[in-house]
Amino acid sequence: MLITNCRPWGGNLSDVEITNGSISAVRPAAGRASDAQDSIVEGNGRLLLPTFADVHVHLDSTRLGLPFRPHTGGPGVWTMMQNDRQNWRDAEVSITERVDLAMSMMIARGTTRMRSFAQVDADAGLERLEAVVAGREKHAARADVQIIAFPQAGLLREAGSAEVLEAALRAGADVVGGIDPAR
Repeated sequence: MLITNCRPWGGNLSDVEITNGSISAVRPAAGRASDAQDSIVEGNGRLLLPTFADVHVHLDSTRLGLPFRPHTGGPGVWTMMQNDRQNWRDAEVSITERVDLAMSMMIARGTTRMRSFAQVDADAGLERLEAVVAGREKHAARADVQIIAFPQAGLLREAGSAEVLEAALRAGADVVGGIDPAR
């Protein structure tokens, strides 16, 4: 691919050649495209920047596009987590729709690499993870998404936590991670 007449990092007008998904050459803009390229994109003098990455997003917890909801949880991690449990299912649209909207908004603004946490625990089971996996599949052609199964309630406080993490890996999580909340 050849991107002509663009400004890498806001610099001088250039032609940028892409080979096997990587930049292989940057030359001063020639003013006309070579017919030797498989694909030619006219940059029209625009900025050329690398993709943006969000390496810590909670796609399963978003309320983007929804009415403001005031914080009603108490102090500390455990009370905040319990508050989330009482309210996450009550949003105006499904969790799958919320994940899709958040991803669509991120992609539209140039974020094409994401590392998202997906809460899995005795309360949510795999429901939140499944919504993030569905979003990853829907947007696979436009974004790379790594999913971390996140045991918000920890592994020690609730029976079945280790089993739901194991199931999360089978259901599409790439890794597991989290910090046990203090008692």
